[in-house]
Order: sequence, then C-alpha cells, then structure tokens
Amino acid sequence: MRLDELSRELVDLAQDGTTGGPTPADRLAAIDSRVEGLRRWRTARRTVAVGVATAVALAAFVMAPGPGPSHGGTETEKPDLDKADTTLVRPPALVGFQLPARMQVNDVPYQYYRSEQSSPGARVLRVAIAASRQPQALAWATPAWQPGRVLVEVDGNTVSRDRAGGLASTLLLSPRRLHVIVLRVTQPITSTTIGLAIYQWPPPGGIS
Repeated sequence: MRLDELSRELVDLAQDGTTGGPTPADRLAAIDSRVEGLRRWRTARRTVAVGVATAVALAAFVMAPGPGPSHGGTETEKPDLDKADTTLVRPPALVGFQLPARMQVNDVPYQYYRSEQSSPGARVLRVAIAASRQPQALAWATPAWQPGRVLVEVDGNTVSRDRAGGLASTLLLSPRRLHVIVLRVTQPITSTTIGLAIYQWPPPGGIS
C-alpha cells in the first residue's frame, strides 16, 4: 500500500466514523490486514530473488571445470595386461646385470614389470608390492664383488639366504595380496648396491 492510498483510507475512516459507517476499529483492522498482506508479498519477492541468485551461483560452481589430471609423484597405475602391447621391451640393467625380458619359473614365462635399486652404500632395500590378480616372480641382485650373503624377507619371513654377488631369481609371490619385500646384505661396503626386479604372469598377449 502506497502512502497516498493510506492517507485516503484515514480520511474515509474519519468520515465514516461520523456518518454511521463501519467503526474506526473495523476500518483500522482492514487497513492492518492490507498492510500485513503487502509486507508478506514484499518478503516473498525478496526470498524468491535470493533463491534465484543462490541457484545461479551454485550452478556456476558445479559447472566450473575442475583441475586437470595430476602428473608426477610416486604412484603409478598398474598396466592392463589384457590391452598392453605385446612387443617385448628390453628391461634396464640391475646393479650391473642385464635383466631378461622374460624369466622362466617352473616352465612358466614371467615378463618383466618393474624394478627398484638402492643408493650406493645401502644395507637394506625395502619394496612394497601392491596386490595383483596375476602371479608375480622376483629377481634380485648385488654387485659381483659384494661379500657375505643376501637375506630375502617376504612379509616378515626370511625365505632366502643366498650368497651375495650376482643375480638370483625364482621367488614367487601369492596373487591378490600386498607384499613387503626386504633385501638385506650381511656385509655391506661403501659400494654395496641392492636391486629388485618384479615379473608378472601371464605376459601381455598370453603365453608364446
């Protein structure tokens, strides 16, 4: 209700109060009702406006592009062996020994997957191997001149005590389990280096 409309209502109220029309109390009640209705309408209009603005802001936030894929870091995605390239890739040398692309264990071919190597002078190499659906085999190496023995622990259990100085293999891992491998030399020297290679079966493209 505008001010001019309210003024007219007050004038009519004064006239009706003297000519036998509705009582002033009745007219004031009617005016209060109209003022209250106008107040509610304005409140509702402001509420709708705020709601629309909030919805627009939320839509803009949801539709905003997120950050791109991360790069780097130590985590690597396990390759899908069913879709991998069947071409054999020459593995890197491990502690001076050239790793084979495939390794036979119990007449089963395991293909090179990845390797880890310690810094010179290290006495221990620890490697965590994620659970895999494929059986895995391990090979490890120390320099040819390394004295003593290499102790191999799998999940806290010592499974090998071979002499150091060379490339050893044929240790198999159970599938679908996380494994922690610890390689330890008994007589470390300044040039001691420890390496571990992981092989998987079946190789990409199946057995050949």
